[in-house]
Parts: sequence; C-alpha cells; structure tokens
Amino acid sequence: MNTTYLISIIYGRILNIVSNNQLLNNKTYQVEVTIDLGREIVNKYIREMYKTIKQSNPSLTYINWREENSSVDIINQTSESQFQFELGNLLINFMIDLKLIKNEVKFLARNEKKKYSGSRSSFS
Repeated sequence: MNTTYLISIIYGRILNIVSNNQLLNNKTYQVEVTIDLGREIVNKYIREMYKTIKQSNPSLTYINWREENSSVDIINQTSESQFQFELGNLLINFMIDLKLIKNEVKFLARNEKKKYSGSRSSFS
C-alpha cells in the first residue's frame, strides 16, 4: 500500500467525520467508519492484485478473475467484515495517535418502561 493512498483515504474519512460533527449517524459511528476504512484498503489491494495478473493476460476481465479466484483464501479473508474492521482499526488508532481525530462516547437516551410494585403514585 503506498503512503499517498493511505493518507488520501484517511483525510477523506476525516472530512466525512467533520462534516457530520455533532450528528449521530453511520458516518460518525466508529465501527462503521473503521469497517469503511478497512474495506477501502482491501478493495485497493484486490484491484492491485488484479492489475498485476492482467498485465500477463490482457483479455482477462475483473469478473472472470474474481470467479476463478473465489476459493483463494486471501480473497475470502479480506471480504470478511471482522478483517476489514481490524485493518481499519489500525488506521483509526494511527489517526488518534497523531491527534488527527479523537474518540468520544455518546449515549443515546432510550425510552425504558419501569415497573413499580405496591401502590401507584403520581407526580405533579
């Protein structure tokens, strides 16, 4: 993976996070952002693998190459979200170490029903 590419996807995610500041959505949830980063790295890696093979066989299409290599462990492992999360988490931790981003935990309010035993009382 070249450094320029990693920096570009890191900045892309930072801009996405900043543009969603104070919003709670899948563009700011750490798990979603982490998996997205990992998926981006995996896609780049697989494209580079394909490009290397295509040089020796110019008539090979990407779809045919994926079908022929669907049983290859590296392709199967990289498509798992756990792998993508772990890979993306490396970049998240790197950004935190460089103080490019910070982590905040936000708790969402939930409507909870509470049961009271005994007599009922009302509040005024």
